[in-house]
This record gives sequence, C-alpha cells and structure tokens, in this order.
Amino acid sequence: MLLGAMYRAELSHELQREFGVAVERLPKGMFDIKGVPEELKAEQSTRRREIVEAMEAEGYEGAKAAATFVLTTREVKQHRPRVELFREWGESGREHGMNEAEIIGQREFKQPTRDQMKETLPDVIATMTRDKAYFTEASLLKGLAVEAQYNGAGFAMCRDVGAEYLQKDAVYLRTEKGQQLYTTPEIDRLEKRMLAQVVEGRDKEFPTLWRDSQVDMSQLSEEQQRAVEHLTEARGSVKIVSGMAGAGKTTTMRFAREVWESQGYKVRGVALAAVAAQALETEAGIKSEPIARLIQSFDNPGRTAGPQLDSRTVLVVDEAGMVGTLQMARLVDEAQKAGARLALVGDAGQLQPIEHGAPFKVFGEIIGKSELTEIRRQREGWQREAVHDFADERAIEGLSKYQERGLLTVTEKKTDAMKRLVNDWSGNPAEYKDKVMIASTRATVGELNRLGQQFRMERGELGTESIQADGYDFHAGDRILFRQNDRRVGVLNGQRATVKEIDAESQTLIARMDAGDLRVISLERYDKIQLGYAFTTHSLQGDTREASYVLVGGSMQDRELSYVQMSRHRGEAHIYAATEEVGNSLETMADAMSRSRQKGIAQEQREEELQIAPAANQQSREGIAQKQERIEKTNTGMGIGW
Repeated sequence: MLLGAMYRAELSHELQREFGVAVERLPKGMFDIKGVPEELKAEQSTRRREIVEAMEAEGYEGAKAAATFVLTTREVKQHRPRVELFREWGESGREHGMNEAEIIGQREFKQPTRDQMKETLPDVIATMTRDKAYFTEASLLKGLAVEAQYNGAGFAMCRDVGAEYLQKDAVYLRTEKGQQLYTTPEIDRLEKRMLAQVVEGRDKEFPTLWRDSQVDMSQLSEEQQRAVEHLTEARGSVKIVSGMAGAGKTTTMRFAREVWESQGYKVRGVALAAVAAQALETEAGIKSEPIARLIQSFDNPGRTAGPQLDSRTVLVVDEAGMVGTLQMARLVDEAQKAGARLALVGDAGQLQPIEHGAPFKVFGEIIGKSELTEIRRQREGWQREAVHDFADERAIEGLSKYQERGLLTVTEKKTDAMKRLVNDWSGNPAEYKDKVMIASTRATVGELNRLGQQFRMERGELGTESIQADGYDFHAGDRILFRQNDRRVGVLNGQRATVKEIDAESQTLIARMDAGDLRVISLERYDKIQLGYAFTTHSLQGDTREASYVLVGGSMQDRELSYVQMSRHRGEAHIYAATEEVGNSLETMADAMSRSRQKGIAQEQREEELQIAPAANQQSREGIAQKQERIEKTNTGMGIGW
C-alpha cells in the first residue's frame, strides 16, 4: 500500500509539473485529472469491467473471488507500437469530446514548500490515529503520499517531512518485525494521565460497606455475588466487572444498584448507543443516557438537564469494552474531579471500540477485576462450550460442534449460502422478532433483508400495498429497524418494530414497537428505516434472540466478530459460509474466525512495562483536548447517542 501511494504521488507530481493539469481528490486515497469526460474514463476501464462481468456471469462476488478472476480472465498481452496506441487513445478521446487544450495548462505548477507539506501532517496523523493508538513509519509515509497527490509535492518531500516528525515529535514505542512503532505526544500524555488517575484511585475510600447491605443475593450465583461485592466494596474509585456474553452482567448490575442505593448513593448509567443506554435503564433499573450526551453536559454545565456527578454518585459504564480512549479518559477525569465512583462493565473480547485504544482491558490488568465466566444465555451445554471456543480463538472446535449436529452449511457461492440461510430462517415457526439473520456488512444485510421480505411476500404474510423509504419498500407486517435517533418521533437508533398499517397517500406508517407501544411515522419527516430481518454483527452486541442464522466470511471476519455472532441465541444457531470467502476446508474457515484484531493503547506496545506518569505532572485535560481537536472531530457524527 505504501508503494502504491508512492507511485501515485510521483505520477501526480510529474503530471502537474510537466503538463500543468489540475487534479481532483477521489475516495480511498486516489486522484483524477480534472476535465477528463466520465464516459471516456468508463470506456478505458476495460480490465475492471471485464473482471466484474465475468464474476457476475458465474454468480461470484467478494475479494477472494475477484483475486481468482483477475488471473483466469487475463489474456496474453499483445505488444503494439506506442505510436499506434497513442493514435487510438487520441481518437477515442476526441470521440468523447475531450479537448487536450482545456486539460493541459489548467494551472501553473509551483513546487510546494516543506512548510506547506508539513501543514498536511495534522490531518494525516488524525486519520492514522482515528481508530488505532499507534502507527508505523510506513503508515505515516503512506498518509503523506496520499496528500502529496493533491498538492504535487512528490514523494521525496514526504520522506523528509515524515522523517523530521518521527525524529522530533513522535513518541517511539518499540520495534516489531523490523517496523518501528510510534504514537503521538498527545495520545501518549492522554493515556499516561488516564492510567495514573485509575491507579491513584485504588485506595480511595467510599463509605459503602458490603457488610451493611440488607439486599438479598440468594438469586445470584457465587461468581455474581462476588462481582456485586467487588463493585460495592469501600475501596477503589474505579471498579471493573468483565463478563462473557450471556454471563448475567445486567442481572449483576441490578443487584449492585440496589446495594448502592441502599447506602444512599445515586446511580447513573451510560453506554455508547442510546438504545444500549435504554436497555440498561429498563433491565437493570439504572437511569441511563448515551456517553456523548453526558459529555455534552460536562461541556455545557447548566444548559442540560440532569444531575451532575458528585461524591455520592456511582457512574456505571455499560459495554465498557467498546469505549475508546478519548471518551474513557474523559469519564475517568470527570469522575475523579467529582469524587464519584466509576463502575465499568463489559467484555474486552467482544467488538472493539470505533476510536483508538481499548482501555477497559488494561484497567482490569493494573487494578484488578471481577470476572463472570459462567454463561447462562444458551440452554444447551454444548452451545455454551462453543461460545467459549469462539471467544478463546478455538474456532475449529466450535465449528466442529456445529458441523457434527448438522448446523453448519457450506456452499461454493455466497449467493447460494444466503439463499439456504433465508430458507432455513423462514422455515423456523418462531415469531420473526425472535429469530434473526446476522452478517458482517451492510450490503450483505441489505440483500438478506430483501430475500427475507420476498419469502414472506410469496407466502402471503405481508400486505400488498407498499410504501418506500431509504431505498426499501415496506408492507404491513414487515419487521423494521430504526437507524437514527429522533426525539420528535420517539425512536432510537437500533430499535425494532413491526409495521401495522401503511398509508401511501400520506406517506405514513404505523409501527408497533417491540416494547408494545405504537408510533405513527411520517416518512416525509423521518425516513431512516430499513427492513429488520437481518442485522450487522455490530448492531446486535448486547442483544439476545431465540434463534440466529449467521453468515460468516469476508474481510471483516475475525475472532471478536465470531464471538458476538455465535453468542446471540438462547435456543439455536445455524452457521452458513461460502468457499469463495472462507476457503475449502474447516481449518481455513476457522483461521478467519480465530484471528484477533483486538485493539490496545499505545502504552501496551512499549518494550518495557506500561508507563504511568503521575497525573499531577501531566497536562490538563483541557490542554490535551485542545491538541486532540482534529482527532475528536473525526470521531464525531457517527450516529452514536442522540
């Protein structure tokens, strides 16, 4: 990838310097020459078109299949004189109305200065560290080379600017497989401060004594009781419970809340998504809100409703394993300033944070934690064992358990696997809200949703009249998923419902929410709705259904994804895959489902032990936040919270 970016940077530099062309920014770090007709570009993209057409004709899709078709469709090159090729290209260009005089000499080229190239560094670094706390020299140079395409700097200047930054500003961590790992000074300071605050809070005393509680814990298992005792003991400003999927974390939190409240504490809760916060409030009785909304109240004191933190507050962070460093550091800092207790509940092995860092796991390692390992969700013992297999990178054992029971279906093509999945799903007599189809990408989920709806239409289960929104046709009886929070409508991103009635004339539908209440939705006012038969894995963390039908494979498949996919069901789960995506054996499939992409903080990458500087010697949170402004801006607007 670095070599490709280097090549494009040099190509753009020479085109701009020699011919005075103007370039345009394209997605995925590419560039284009301004002024070339789109029809001409499409005509010249013959190789790509040839591969796509061959794949479609054979019914294949996906990156692995494409790699095969690149080879099988390649013809022996015919070497023709360049003058002949130039003549043909010129004729083709003129046929599509390309005027060379309008493209060449569009701008006078002026070699960017070193300082101008350095101005791109903040954006390059923000992009690199948006979802990872550390980087290599190669990734830095790649980012600079991408930017050099648009200003014509060339790669030599990228190399000089990158070397200067690594030598003077970047924080060296260690060398791994010949690659030196670095982080930014801002991330380094932020992590050290956060870790120091957590460590320094270990001995803080709270007047909450377990022995004084009269709450009856007889309904809980021994490990759940130990977790409640850990959360409610007198010592420690940060308490951690790490529990496997389906191990009863929410039930544990409900009893912990009762103990805290019996001691006169206010208990508040937060989660990344509004729908997860609502679930914490409904199931554990903890008044909750999205993390983003709580942080907004910190930034705007007095402007937002709701109590602030104080020394008699316990702040519960649900699904804490999904919270990245920026938000976690803010919560730790605000809790420390207020003298509040922070209770983090989650599972580091499930889906990882969107932003950089995964501090939940590190906190548990340095200050201790209580663990919940007894899975309760699945009824069958072998299924509970399989969840442990997928969580512990033993996918081959988990897959074998499903294969032995006829619950693993492998076809050659992905399209066939999807059809088998939908057929089995539709044949399950359970209510549609109790059975779910799961896939890794939105595109695949969209296709599964359409196939599921088609099956129901053919059976006469849906109304004949339809109404359209966001690219979908909806009928009375359809299952739907709301994709955006909207207080006016009264829905949250991730909530599900069943369409009861539609009115095409007024562009309105009436939906019964899964909680039982009705919503009247004007699609002219709110149209962020999709069919709700299939879901991405990310949208289902924290969810439980009676039956699940899981399509595995693709570039996103990893251990964390597999663990969540194979732990959503209570009663039964079925696995589907295509050899074009997972290979021709159970072993290759297991390899994809076992590879871990677990995130970490930069301090974990050091050759020596974690570095934890005294919090008093660190820059203030405000100073760090100011220097991280570009990174934080990149992480906003993701549809998380209100």
